[in-house]
Amino acid sequence: MQKLISNLLITSACMLSFCAEAQPIIQKWIRNNNGQKASYWQNTAAQGSAAHYVFNASPDSADVLKVCYTTDSVWVSADGLSINLGQYLNPGTCLAQNYVFRFPRTPVVPTTKSISPKEGAIGA
Repeated sequence: MQKLISNLLITSACMLSFCAEAQPIIQKWIRNNNGQKASYWQNTAAQGSAAHYVFNASPDSADVLKVCYTTDSVWVSADGLSINLGQYLNPGTCLAQNYVFRFPRTPVVPTTKSISPKEGAIGA
């Protein structure tokens, strides 16, 4: 359900989008325009042993998948993975997170400051 809502939000933003001028917030993302898949080096050694890395190709997409914008916001959709994530120290595998982030096109500094969360995305 959350993925459906995210996709509807992105689709709506794309339908409302206007032509991009030379604006880095819209144009400077590393975009996946050719279906490139993510990859990483996984540590397969037993706990307490010397690290032993094995290359893994992920079935999930790498980099930014879609950028949509309106006059006041930019939405970026990504799985949270890159072409080469490097050495992945945690057990298990890297999995797609299906992120959708919204950035204001004219950011405003808040009058009151707050402490960022200790986990999860900042500003989510």
